[in-house]
Amino acid sequence: MSDMTKTPPTVRGVRAYMQREVLTLPNFITMMRICCVVGMFAEAKRPVLVLVLAFAAWLSDGVDGFVAKKFGSCTKLGARLDQYADWSFGVALLYTIFVAEHFTWYNAPLLLLIGGYLLLRMRYLAVETTEVAKLKTFVQFLGGVVILGGHAFETGLLLVIGYLIVGSSLPLMFKSLRSYGSQEK
Repeated sequence: MSDMTKTPPTVRGVRAYMQREVLTLPNFITMMRICCVVGMFAEAKRPVLVLVLAFAAWLSDGVDGFVAKKFGSCTKLGARLDQYADWSFGVALLYTIFVAEHFTWYNAPLLLLIGGYLLLRMRYLAVETTEVAKLKTFVQFLGGVVILGGHAFETGLLLVIGYLIVGSSLPLMFKSLRSYGSQEK
């Protein structure tokens, strides 16, 4: 049964809600990251293009939150959209690295561990992202972009540096999962 005393939303009210909660600059930046992710999947065999898209996505990950806080346009939708964009960007990084390296013996354990983390993180979608998780994400995304740079420019040194950066995020992964588990209790 519906509540008949409640007035239906007006066009002006819907428009105001859309401008305040949905059509914000931070949400637009986050949606651009999702577009970069789609491009990464679509062009996975073009390493230079994938690197450009990944770099743009990595930069946008920090910019959207900064802009939201700076201009007071933080929204629940934006926070959730950012989580999904981060998750999809992580999957795109793993996928494009797999495509570039053909899933070799030296990257398989690390990439499988990060993939497992992404799956575990889905369990905690309702909890707030912690500071340690944000740092972990920043480090892993940076490492992934550096690895893709190694493939785009065919430079082994960048591959090594990228894997070292990603490897350095492992303690942060475990800390962030613990922090999510403690929030859920």
